[in-house]
Amino acid sequence: MDAIKSHRNCIACSEHHLIPSLALHFDWLDKLRMHSRFFIKSDYQGYEGLLHGGVASTLLDAIMTHHLLARNIMALTGSLKLRFHQRVEVNQWVDLYAREQSFRHGVYSMRATLLLANHDLAIEATAHFMPVAEATIK
Repeated sequence: MDAIKSHRNCIACSEHHLIPSLALHFDWLDKLRMHSRFFIKSDYQGYEGLLHGGVASTLLDAIMTHHLLARNIMALTGSLKLRFHQRVEVNQWVDLYAREQSFRHGVYSMRATLLLANHDLAIEATAHFMPVAEATIK
């Protein structure tokens, strides 16, 4: 099974999920950075008019995961840390970016950001991903 097929039912990026997914699409900006553009509908709010923190976590985790999947690396999130620099209002487009920071002792260290339309940094995430054998993905 290839890495992308192992992820075909993901709630964040599957186009065929029973629950409507976030339907994220990813592309490479260059050899190091992955990008996704996403419209934050009001369905994704927590507090009135603001992006729910759990959805923000999902968006950033998803782009880091896909950075690895696009290189045929299946890995599970071992840790995820977010820093919210400013609030993110709904009903706007945002840009997501991810890059690998390092690979040490069998663990991928990743970084992702969520930028507002004016290019201000709103949220940044760092994470560690642990590669898994494809036999462990069911």
